[in-house]
Amino acid sequence: MWRISSAVRQRWWLRMWLVSKGRPVPVGTLATTCVQIDDSVRDSIDPDVATRLVEAAQNLMSGQWTVLGIERHDLTAPDWTSDGTSDINRSPDLDGTVSTQPSLKHTWELSRHHILTVLATASWMTGDPVYSDRAAELLAAWVASNDEPSTTVHWSSVEIAERLISWVWLRRLATSSSVHELFETQAVRRVLYLHLDWLRRFPSRFSSANNHRIAELAGLLTGACGFADLIPVGYLRAPALESLQQELALQVGASGLQREPALDYHCFVFDLAVISLAEAARAGLPVSEDSKLLLTRMADALALCADDDLRTPRFGDSDESEVAQMDAPGATPAHRSLSLAAACFGPASSGWPTVPPTVRAAVVSGFAGKLEVSGPQPRSLFTTPQLLATTGYIAMLRSRQSVSPEVWAAMRVGEFSYLPIGSHSHADLLSLELRVDGEDLIVDPGTYCYQELPQWRRHFRSTSSHSTLAINGEDQVEYWGAFLWGGDAKARVVEELHDPSGDVYEWVAEHDAYRRFDDARRVRRTVRLDTDRVSVFDRIVGGPIEDVVLTWSLGERWRMRSPKAGESTHVRIVEIGPLTVTIELPHQLKWGCVDADAHVLAPSFGRRSPTIVLDGRGTIRPGDDLLTVFSWNSLSNESESQT
Repeated sequence: MWRISSAVRQRWWLRMWLVSKGRPVPVGTLATTCVQIDDSVRDSIDPDVATRLVEAAQNLMSGQWTVLGIERHDLTAPDWTSDGTSDINRSPDLDGTVSTQPSLKHTWELSRHHILTVLATASWMTGDPVYSDRAAELLAAWVASNDEPSTTVHWSSVEIAERLISWVWLRRLATSSSVHELFETQAVRRVLYLHLDWLRRFPSRFSSANNHRIAELAGLLTGACGFADLIPVGYLRAPALESLQQELALQVGASGLQREPALDYHCFVFDLAVISLAEAARAGLPVSEDSKLLLTRMADALALCADDDLRTPRFGDSDESEVAQMDAPGATPAHRSLSLAAACFGPASSGWPTVPPTVRAAVVSGFAGKLEVSGPQPRSLFTTPQLLATTGYIAMLRSRQSVSPEVWAAMRVGEFSYLPIGSHSHADLLSLELRVDGEDLIVDPGTYCYQELPQWRRHFRSTSSHSTLAINGEDQVEYWGAFLWGGDAKARVVEELHDPSGDVYEWVAEHDAYRRFDDARRVRRTVRLDTDRVSVFDRIVGGPIEDVVLTWSLGERWRMRSPKAGESTHVRIVEIGPLTVTIELPHQLKWGCVDADAHVLAPSFGRRSPTIVLDGRGTIRPGDDLLTVFSWNSLSNESESQT
């Protein structure tokens, strides 16, 4: 009912704004937080990081930028309604049909105005106003094209919030008078007021109040602090801060993991919170100790889940969302967030991976100063069992540092979704990701797209696309739409085994997702890490004999060795350079390789890549164990053993 009411109020609001066009916007009376960054911050930035930023800005000056996998070469005079493709090169859906509608996600992404903050940061870094002047030209063109709140870029509160944050940092970092003069025009001040008024009036609620609500409040708080001298919005600061801190306490578990089971959204929420609370602190607003402590827990939970290359499990949706981009593209979400955390809070006493510096981290911490946290210092990381005991959804296994090759494994457990509709959840309970010596051996398929390709969207969210057991080819929960699941489920840890040093080497977990067919039915998975192998046991507990599908999706760099005469069909050998992995598959199932055109992975949003997919099918009895073993050794050792 509230959605209908909100839609009616939005139509009324739009009519009022159209009627009021031409009326002057009142001037703000409070001081702005858009103050200059101290020169010492610039001097502290790593020269190589700064060089990559300036190179990215130079590409933008010539109109080139990559937007979620799509190369744009038209940004000298951008079409803000375009997704960067045409009917000729637009990707088809699974059945070959080509949508005539542009990708809203790609259209919106450009209008988040990360390109403006990159240009402004390059201007601040080099002292050259040419980058700021170009940012002013792009912003003026955008305002001229979108001065009415009826265009597509005004449809999403997340986009509005992201844009406001970008504009605050554009104004703060720009070294050209053209930017500051543009912000003082009636046209821009009207758009600023429109954005903030929308966020104030139309919050996400109920099943939509996930990371969207955090973004709305972060944008409202940042805009109210940064533009209080231009428009009368200073009164929004305190209530926005209070609501943001309350929402963070709701959406982040005691472990520090954001409750939405998607690590890239954890990074997104963390970045939004740190950057907006830094704005509040600079404005003199009281940021609570509880909120600062919560942010340190979010950073530590992320550090626990990341591998040495600062990559996290890819469970759930990922669209690589950035907040106030100030660096060249290429860093992982975990890299960006952990660098920001290290600069603002400092790392934990032990357990953090090595985190290279970023421009954004230096600038934000230089702007706000250290967000000091009271209490015992230095702090210690949670262990993985503690993470799971406090609303975690990832069971981690790692080889000891003295063991080579390094092994990193993650299993998806916990609640199926944070809110009832599961908008960013995948049907991936008990799915496994496995990395050996830094190489992706077993991978999550990724996300690839949202609305415009419904069949691909369903494919990448389905159970059969993930490395987990599917019964009768059914999804774990009924699929109702691109952002909608028709049910709920939970995977709980049944047992954990520790070695003498206390490290976990075996997890046993089970989920109840198929209880809609038989209330007693459970799917159980055991993952065991040994020095030279990972063993995975899958079984059905309770219920009748079932047809099952077990899928293992391999990383895109692996190549399969051609089988020799007489070799078992249940053994596959894959290679990357000197690293060889033998995969022993369950003998109860018939195994084949899925055609790459029918089963691909998405290394990043908007990009597909063919890969090897092992697909096992058959009928099993409850209690039967399906054993898969991944073992590894070098090619040189193997050849020596044969001679």
